[in-house]
Amino acid sequence: MAENTLQSVLNIAQTLLTQVPVQDITPVLITEKVDIAAGMIPGGMDIRKEAIVELVSRIKTENFAIKTTPKLVTGGDNSFLPHLCQSIRRASEIDFAVAFITATGLRLLLPDLHDALEPNFYAGQSHGRKSLTTGRKM
Repeated sequence: MAENTLQSVLNIAQTLLTQVPVQDITPVLITEKVDIAAGMIPGGMDIRKEAIVELVSRIKTENFAIKTTPKLVTGGDNSFLPHLCQSIRRASEIDFAVAFITATGLRLLLPDLHDALEPNFYAGQSHGRKSLTTGRKM
């Protein structure tokens, strides 16, 4: 049980750290992210110190891959869809204003949009306002 709790806390903390450029990661930031993650998992605060030590160890030995999101999405291997879906999952509010949306495009986004409407779906995060404004495809 404790091993599952530790792994859950580490997974959440690692996800939270992916939003931070590698050069900005500090011990204080690691502790903050582990505290947030530990607070989300029952029994997480009991293994807080162990999680901090493990996370620091992973970062030092490069077993911890932190990928920064590129600012420019160029297509090809850097497709827009994963960036958009990740942003939907992290958003506290969602507003879309697009000229048109295709059925295929909407179908690709539906799982993440549906999950965003569910209260407390993403580790206790409650999403605020959501809106989709679109025209018609001509």
